[in-house]
Amino acid sequence: MPIILIVFYVALLLMLFTRYRWAQRIGLPTWVLFSLYGLNLLGSELNLWYHVHDYANSDAAFYFEEARKTIHTMANQPLQLLADMLFNWGDWQGRLNFLDPANTPYWSNLGSLFNGKFMLLATFLSNEHLMVTPVFYTAAFFAGQLLLYKTLCEIQPARKGVLLVAVFLLPSVLFWCQGIHKDGWMMMAFGILLYGMHRWVITKQWRYIGIVLAALVFSLLVRYFYILLLLPALLLWVVALGATRPLRVFGIGYAIFFLLLLVCSYWLPFLNPMPLLLSKQSAFLALQGRTSFELPALTHSVWSLFQLLPHALWHVLITPPVNTQSLLAQVLVCAESVAILCCWIGMCWRLPTSVWQQAMYVFIMAYAISAYLLIGLTIPNTGALVRYRSEYLLAITAVLVSVSRSPLVAIIEEKISPIIWPSATRI
Repeated sequence: MPIILIVFYVALLLMLFTRYRWAQRIGLPTWVLFSLYGLNLLGSELNLWYHVHDYANSDAAFYFEEARKTIHTMANQPLQLLADMLFNWGDWQGRLNFLDPANTPYWSNLGSLFNGKFMLLATFLSNEHLMVTPVFYTAAFFAGQLLLYKTLCEIQPARKGVLLVAVFLLPSVLFWCQGIHKDGWMMMAFGILLYGMHRWVITKQWRYIGIVLAALVFSLLVRYFYILLLLPALLLWVVALGATRPLRVFGIGYAIFFLLLLVCSYWLPFLNPMPLLLSKQSAFLALQGRTSFELPALTHSVWSLFQLLPHALWHVLITPPVNTQSLLAQVLVCAESVAILCCWIGMCWRLPTSVWQQAMYVFIMAYAISAYLLIGLTIPNTGALVRYRSEYLLAITAVLVSVSRSPLVAIIEEKISPIIWPSATRI
């Protein structure tokens, strides 16, 4: 029965892709679009199998069991169930200030609440078969990836082959971004936001601002803490649109933000994000997993960020094995991290200075690098760390392959493009 349902829903989705000409709109052959969705679905199924069989209390299993209980409990109250899904977002009164550490539990729970609601829908459509639910998650995540790919290809159409690898085929993206977690939703939101902003810059049509705002609200809902990184970068992108040197605008902007952080830490404590950062790190430090490692605790001083930075960079960039539990998985993660880092260094070595004249690229790098630093500063667990960083690894890699003059990038482009676009048609 699960196999039949998977085949049915996949066929339905592929029909919808064909009906609305997604392949033509994105600039991919139909067989490539179908193959990419199939690979993403396979990654999602493997991720689900790994977590359900390797972890006694996985998030996916928890969401699924809660969804089944809800369906059975409210089987005779469909309208009440629908109303609960749409309008029940907890007791929000007095909790709208997400900078207040006292409101951290509410805002952290919002992402889990949304994931639970989506799992409820997926469980109902799958006839309560857990292994069918990834079909629906993958479809949503894949739509965001397609918009991200389309946007980057419009900026750099000569690199659409290697961008295909960066956006869809990196191991971390195929595995971690397709799981029943918040990472795939954040990747989807980022793809939508980037597409909306890019279209607004080109057309100045205000409907695209609506798309950007929807993506921002969704990001706030799913993983609220990262909005503190996204908003400054987005604001600087807007400011840098008319500038000849966007990198200078971002540099000055982040210097101002840092000064404001210092001012807030001493004179405007109600606007100081440091207590929120401490609360986030403390929550992770309280969790003990099989791949937890020692992470020095932050203090209320802004300077503690700099003291902890080398430690954070070591783990987020290299992710070395921390113990003998799940050693093979940790070695594979470390091998990918080192390989990706070496590729980044190689691509930066042949990076033209003209890349920093494109405000969108500077925005992506600023947001992704700041997210990398935040992850390294707050997450003391290898498993969580590689999952959280996966969508930002995609973003950094995609920018670098778009602009680097590295021979490896050129070779990959030359090998892939004739296979996918044999007629040499350009987007």
